[in-house]
Amino acid sequence: MRRGPPRPPQPSLLGLARASKCTERLRSRPRGSSRLRPACVLLASGRVATAALPSCAGLFWVGGLRNRGRSGKLVARCVLARAWRGRREEAVQRTGRSGDGQADAWPRRGAGHVLVVGREVGCRLDTLRAALRALGQTQPQVSVCTPEQLAPQLEDAVFDLVVVLAREAAQACASWVAQVKQHDAECPVLLLAEPGDEAVVVDAVREGLDAFVAPSGDDVPSLVAAIRQALERASSLRRASWVEMRLRALLEQLRVGVFRARFDGVVIEANQGFARILGLPSQQAAVGYALHASGFDAEVVERLQSELHRRGQVRLAEIPLLRPDGERIWVSVTESLGLGSAGEPLIDGLLEDVTERKRAEDELRRRERYYRSLIDNALDLVVVLDCAGVVRFASASVERLLGCSPQQATGARVVDAVAPEDRGRFERQLDAWCAGDEGEPGAPIRLRHADGSWRWFELRGNRLPETDDAGLSGVVVHGRDVTEQLRAQRELEESEKRLRQAQKMEAVGRLAGGVAHDFNNVITSVLGHCDLVLERLHEGDPLRDDVEEIVRAAERAAGLTRQLLAFSREQVVRPTVLRVGAVVGELERMLRRLIGEDLELVTRRNGGEPSIEIDRGQLEQVILNLVVNARDAMPSGGRLTIATDGTVLEPEAAKRVGLEPERRYARLVVEDTGCGMDDDTLTHIFEPFFTTKEQGKGTGLGLATVYGVVVQAGGSIDVRTAPGHGTRFTLYFPAVEAEREALPVGEPSRGEAAVTGGGETLLLVEDDDLVRMLVLRLLRRGGYEVLEASNAGEALLICEQHRGPIHLLLTDVVMPRMSGPELAGRLARLRPELRVLFMSGYPASESSGMPRQGSFEYLAKPFTPEALYRRLREVLERPAGRVGQR
Repeated sequence: MRRGPPRPPQPSLLGLARASKCTERLRSRPRGSSRLRPACVLLASGRVATAALPSCAGLFWVGGLRNRGRSGKLVARCVLARAWRGRREEAVQRTGRSGDGQADAWPRRGAGHVLVVGREVGCRLDTLRAALRALGQTQPQVSVCTPEQLAPQLEDAVFDLVVVLAREAAQACASWVAQVKQHDAECPVLLLAEPGDEAVVVDAVREGLDAFVAPSGDDVPSLVAAIRQALERASSLRRASWVEMRLRALLEQLRVGVFRARFDGVVIEANQGFARILGLPSQQAAVGYALHASGFDAEVVERLQSELHRRGQVRLAEIPLLRPDGERIWVSVTESLGLGSAGEPLIDGLLEDVTERKRAEDELRRRERYYRSLIDNALDLVVVLDCAGVVRFASASVERLLGCSPQQATGARVVDAVAPEDRGRFERQLDAWCAGDEGEPGAPIRLRHADGSWRWFELRGNRLPETDDAGLSGVVVHGRDVTEQLRAQRELEESEKRLRQAQKMEAVGRLAGGVAHDFNNVITSVLGHCDLVLERLHEGDPLRDDVEEIVRAAERAAGLTRQLLAFSREQVVRPTVLRVGAVVGELERMLRRLIGEDLELVTRRNGGEPSIEIDRGQLEQVILNLVVNARDAMPSGGRLTIATDGTVLEPEAAKRVGLEPERRYARLVVEDTGCGMDDDTLTHIFEPFFTTKEQGKGTGLGLATVYGVVVQAGGSIDVRTAPGHGTRFTLYFPAVEAEREALPVGEPSRGEAAVTGGGETLLLVEDDDLVRMLVLRLLRRGGYEVLEASNAGEALLICEQHRGPIHLLLTDVVMPRMSGPELAGRLARLRPELRVLFMSGYPASESSGMPRQGSFEYLAKPFTPEALYRRLREVLERPAGRVGQR
């Protein structure tokens, strides 16, 4: 079984096959020397490798300088090492200079200062001078001192070389070497040993000896080689020391943390950046810090150790780290296995504080989510198109507005979803956007929904910048769904159109009602006087036929006034509860005779048809008018369809016809296959006296009467037509639940026996002189005492001055200054027993203060004498009471 951490793979450091081959160490480390320490090498790959650099005679330097190339990537400038073993030193790789190295040996060319330490120099001094001259020192300065004089000499001067003689005191040589190195570690020391002094040499090397030689006699070449070796080694040490100091300065300036730790995560060395990241006061405080145990979570530690075991290196980005002060930060950590000076496995690591970067990235992601949320939750459609109209991005609102997901929309061509009639306009709009013309939104464009329906969109677009960070280019388009807005606008236009039509019809109706009122007064006078004349003419009188012709003409005029009153909804009605289908069935035989044999009549009834409340005569008139119009629209034959049923209007349909939704209605449909109508004709069909028939073939009151009757009954009309495609009239009448009896407002037919009075006193109030004089004659002839007044003021005065009883007030409804109902109310306070009968050629209306149906006694103009007498008797024979009671 494997015990402990695995031996790390040896990195190919600085181009060498194995890190262990970078250096050759001697058996031990010189005492008192700590110039070279473990240092980091920043490789071109960005990894941090370490090499143990003890300050021993066998190792010069292995290291690297951090730099950035033109591309911005991290590269490494490497300074290679020298290693030597035994008596010769071989260059592994030299950097920075070329040549044989002689010029590098001496700091001062031709004037080197050499100190010889020993008591018996003898001929060796001459051999030394010869060697120095061979090295280019033409005027060398050589000083000789005894071991006792060494310390003062070192204090007084700076030497380029110290030569120690081992002849007299071989055992003390190591201490002399140590003394020189302690004073100036960069000063080269050469030992001139004697044969058999191997132990002396080893002790001297431990103290920092640079070279040794055992010359025999005048062996100048050996001495030259030894001096050169000592000088070059010292020079290499100086260069290595300078590079190490520079590298350490650079490491201290790095913002990243560089550390070496035991395999349990306890830091044994770190730079200032490491201490700064952890919030420690100094580098020394970082030593001994348990990074794995205290800083990282257990999960992170497990991942680190697992990857180190498996691969020998690991990099974790953006992991939490708890600082000693309790603050949690985010770091990126890189760890790899290394070796200590004794070959023990260590962790070499790089720690980078990425808290600010992570905060910035988190803030960027938060903003991205925020703005994406704004786009995805926007009511409008947001898409990015290229200039070919292909969708490159679609907001989430596309699913709500068009029924397809953003993924489905991306890559699709928008023009394929545009209505064929709008494609040309859309393509021109897209070209303008791509050209940089933002423009104003044009007319809405129809886009196909996923369910096949068409939705109206108002589009605006602008071109994106050419260099977009998101990698998008083209046009960003905002689309607003205006389908409901356009529908509401159309409904508003329809409502305004109906309102204008209703206002116009109301104005025309008032005009027609006013004309009918005045015309009825004239007809009343004509018919009344004709009746008086006919009473005096016996049968066979030649004038009788002329008078009867006048009566017939007046009755036709009265019929026209009734149609005008029906249109203006001022006609007095006798409503009854009935079913439209039943009335159509009763009229079917007459309708077949009316339309002739060239037309086919089809009637359809639905058994679920509801009842309605309407004047039966008016409903029959409506059906007849519609049938006659349909017959005239099919001169060459065709089919006329009359259908009745019940329906409940949906909100949209109810809004179109101006009725209440979710309510039951009876429906009457009259449809023909005739010539149809254009839009201009359709806007005028309900106006009085408007007709498309030839002169003399129509009065223009047929459809006006239909409109007035239907509206008076609380219903509505929907007309669908097109030139050459016939016309369809759909009439809606509100359904009723309970049946009610019709209110009797009848007139006796002409020729019935007159019912005369019994001497009662009547107060006649009429502002029209012709009508007042006629009625006055008729009342007196009928046996009544009559008090007459031309206005309400006179009536009040007469009522106050007359001492006898007044049995009945016969008054016109519409009069200047005070209406008939107002007069009746005033008189009722004076004479509570007074009965009232209203008469008018302008039937009861809200403006006159009277209800339109029942609850009062009313006599419509024109009327016959018989109708007047009969109505008076009906009112007089009833108990007296308040005005409006029956």
